[in-house]
Amino acid sequence: MSETNTRALESFTGADLEPYIHEVGLAKIDLLDVTSNHLQADINRSNELLRFIDREHYGIEIAPWINPITPKSHGFNCLTLDVFDKNTLVSKAMADPNIPDGCLNLIEDVDFIGSACDIDSIVSSKCVLGSFDYIISSHNFEHLPNPILFLQGCSKVLKPNGILSMALPDKRASFDYFRPHSITADWVAAYYEKRDRPSAQQLFAQTSLHSRFQQADREALCFSLGADPELVVPFETLKEAFHTWDNFQKSPDEIYRDVHCSVFTPSSFELILRDCEFLGLVDFDIRSISQNNGNEFYVHLENVAGTIRKRQTEREFYDRRKILLQKIGSEIAIDTTLSTAYSRLVRSLSNLNDQQAVRLEALEEQIVRLRKKTSKFNPFRWLARYGIQGVVRD
Repeated sequence: MSETNTRALESFTGADLEPYIHEVGLAKIDLLDVTSNHLQADINRSNELLRFIDREHYGIEIAPWINPITPKSHGFNCLTLDVFDKNTLVSKAMADPNIPDGCLNLIEDVDFIGSACDIDSIVSSKCVLGSFDYIISSHNFEHLPNPILFLQGCSKVLKPNGILSMALPDKRASFDYFRPHSITADWVAAYYEKRDRPSAQQLFAQTSLHSRFQQADREALCFSLGADPELVVPFETLKEAFHTWDNFQKSPDEIYRDVHCSVFTPSSFELILRDCEFLGLVDFDIRSISQNNGNEFYVHLENVAGTIRKRQTEREFYDRRKILLQKIGSEIAIDTTLSTAYSRLVRSLSNLNDQQAVRLEALEEQIVRLRKKTSKFNPFRWLARYGIQGVVRD
């Protein structure tokens, strides 16, 4: 394994360097989109996350670190939950060479300390459950070892019809590019196993399938769907990933190894959420799920615990589920080497000059005539007319 891959492997198993957006600055941290349309996507990001949130609303932001979306300094009536206190967060930021010094002032005071999966018990120690208008989270949910437990806790913390707003990484535009998307069974297994940390299997999945977008001398964690997938390079870390798992099996420890426990496209997330709601595991309706925006997408869920609502029939559920299952396949296919090559071909054909276009149209017409003519007789005979031997049959 190369030295570069070794350093990167150490970095993402220790602390995940998620996109530092807004105040951090694109010029200083090259972990973001490598295409020009990212800048416009970045501008609209806060507006999308705050669609259902006003400054006077009472809310909780989960682990904003150096990039708060609802900072108190901007007038938001918002408390902060994190696994670390503020002093620890400042120390970690100071020790990270990728974080500019100016970001230290953006770190919020931490009001609740603990895992987001235990949000209800943590909040209840200081505040009344069911009194919050919103919970907001950016690139945290995918790290949670027990997503269902977290969602159940959020339902208890939020008022009826309260909002959970989240930004989630799109696997098609991140270092999860080669990882299979999560399915409902993954969440249910984590829930029944009462996981409080990523599993050895999840660590193996991330370390063995981790990737970077590499273009010339640039290397990025995230990119966009318009980027060339040929430039997404997997790490050569399969042996190292296996040895880590094997060693853990032989000598288990209590070290918390942070990884992406869940991997999504917009439709795959929607499918799992709707499955869990149908099964009675969570009490959230989908207010909206956006399409891809740069390297992420946005989710707004409404807390329906304790509310009167019209439930869909089983038939309606399975009809929608079929559509989502098909849509997931379409989403995955968008960002592949084959689809990219096809798009390039279409673009090149659209740029043909008039003479080339006429010749192409004539060739298409000739092919159609040949198909019609030969279909009534020997379908292989016309190939012989064009010098292709060995296929004519009596």
